[in-house]
Amino acid sequence: MFDLFKSHEPETPKIPASIVAILAFGFVISAYILRIKPFSRSANGAWDFSSLVVIKTRWGAGSPIWLFLYRLALLIWCFGLGVSHTVSVGPYIFAYFTMWTWWLLTSYFLIATIASYRSLRQPKTAKQTVDRLEFAVIAVLHVAVAGVLMVDTLTWLVLVPMLRSNPDAAKVRWAEKMFFNFYSYNTHGANMAFILGELFLNSIPFVPYLMGYLGIYVATFGLWSFTYFRLMGLWLYPFLDANQPWAVLAYGGIFAGCFAFVGLVSGLFWLRDWLALGTKRTIRATQHLVEEKTS
Repeated sequence: MFDLFKSHEPETPKIPASIVAILAFGFVISAYILRIKPFSRSANGAWDFSSLVVIKTRWGAGSPIWLFLYRLALLIWCFGLGVSHTVSVGPYIFAYFTMWTWWLLTSYFLIATIASYRSLRQPKTAKQTVDRLEFAVIAVLHVAVAGVLMVDTLTWLVLVPMLRSNPDAAKVRWAEKMFFNFYSYNTHGANMAFILGELFLNSIPFVPYLMGYLGIYVATFGLWSFTYFRLMGLWLYPFLDANQPWAVLAYGGIFAGCFAFVGLVSGLFWLRDWLALGTKRTIRATQHLVEEKTS
């Protein structure tokens, strides 16, 4: 099945310096963003947030029990499906960005569930700031939302069309078998519903500088794909083939796309806050109207 992505010269794999430079620049600019914390309201950034933003919902009374139950249910589902997928297909799937992101999503629900459970056992006050676990929940959420959006977008708008356009009918059938099945629908579709459900339930604010972790995450996978190519002589994804004449445009596009996804993630946070605020205003207006009628 890997023949589809084989390089024409696996004996002497080479990666152009321009591609390596793009990857290195991604690491540097991401680290710089994390260091200077642009658009942050304080020098400590997200560390100054109240613990309540991690454990309460932005809707209704903000009871943490509903968020805990949601996180626990998704943790069980994501972990179970990830294990089942690995057993049925094989451990080689861990090489792919899809599974990296699926297990990142699973890890998010793990630490978020733990944070919620702790708060139920020992309630937090508004004056308590986030600890290391809660900061990790905030940071990983930002990367997970963007990562899931990247996986689903690149899969259905780039990868699948590329594979289905192959003149070899056998390879087209293989691609359709790989992407049109229960596991794929979860890792390339339902994953978005899972993380957006979490985003719209919780109270975690958008922190621009934390998106620097997304750059490090994507660049790390790029480094892994280079390593895999040098070891195996093949590319994990056809659009990552650094020996193609359009490789600089492809890698540059991925780098630029990260900023586009940052904007999209920011918009989703804003939409959640706007909807929650509108809902609360409607509830208050309704309560006021009821009080007037009963008075």
